[in-house]
Amino acid sequence: MGNVKYPQHPDVFPLRLSKLLLREKVATVIEAAGCWLLMAVAAAEDDAGCQGPVSFWNDQLALLIGGVSEPTLMRVRQKCVDAGWLNYTKRHRKDGLYFVTIPDGYVLVGKGRRPDTAVAKEIGGQADQAKQKETRAKACVNEGPRGGSREGLAKAQTKGIDAQRFCPPSLSSSSPTSGEEEPPTPEEGVTGNPPSAVADAMGSVVRPDRLADLIAAWVAVKLPGWDAPGGIRENPTRRGLFEQRQRSPHWRNSWRVAVERLGKSRRARGGTPGFEQGIRLDTFLKDEGLLDRTLEGEWDDRGYGAATVPDSPSGRSAMLDIGPLDGMKMPAAKGGSDAG
Repeated sequence: MGNVKYPQHPDVFPLRLSKLLLREKVATVIEAAGCWLLMAVAAAEDDAGCQGPVSFWNDQLALLIGGVSEPTLMRVRQKCVDAGWLNYTKRHRKDGLYFVTIPDGYVLVGKGRRPDTAVAKEIGGQADQAKQKETRAKACVNEGPRGGSREGLAKAQTKGIDAQRFCPPSLSSSSPTSGEEEPPTPEEGVTGNPPSAVADAMGSVVRPDRLADLIAAWVAVKLPGWDAPGGIRENPTRRGLFEQRQRSPHWRNSWRVAVERLGKSRRARGGTPGFEQGIRLDTFLKDEGLLDRTLEGEWDDRGYGAATVPDSPSGRSAMLDIGPLDGMKMPAAKGGSDAG
């Protein structure tokens, strides 16, 4: 299925697709879960500008279509593919590329539906408003005070442009000093390849954090590898794993806390006999459950009622329950008398 040409989707594609699925009662063929799968893929395509296939992991789609099991997801997905509604290309292990296709005999706008002009009129008001805002914003930038002149702002105001809304407040309120440079945008000065946009578990397209941010946090708390000659290097494998992990909103929002907590752990830093390697960056990225176990305290140093056993075969802390000792009678040693 990977050699199928990506189709040219119309505007408001998810809306039109949903109406087509309802009108043709497609759920009777691919089940309701199949319709939800198509809508999740279509929404992700639309968020990305319908420029090409979007990627999902199995657990992401399973959550979006009702938290079904992986076998159920695979069965529903195959129904969509067999019915001609979905193009699916498997990648790696459970990651895949998806895009929605319209089977022969079905049209997004056709008999029994309003013509394109009617649909356009329905959404035309919102589209026109968005276009007007964009035009006004461009006028403010091109003719406004970014060059240091107040004439442009006056021209913009005569055209009905709200300077406070479409221009930066610092530019609309006061004139910049002569020779003062504009502050750099957030993207300026960033080295390395920017992260690729990915679809998270909720089907939203997000731009993940850079691998350089993770490496900087790792080095700051002196986790294993922080003092390696030449530093911890970026490579495509690490970058890909970091982006994949961030498809989970929970992982994306919690990795900094987990790294900071590992930095406070003697075992994680490799300072415990029998576990000198500590937690390496690659392990942090490859082990899917390591982040949650870290947040749950697995790598915390010994506290009350718990003892760390470095030589444990599993490499985990062994919990020793210390109950009340008062009044306890110690068992007699073999071949001897009771002590005390």
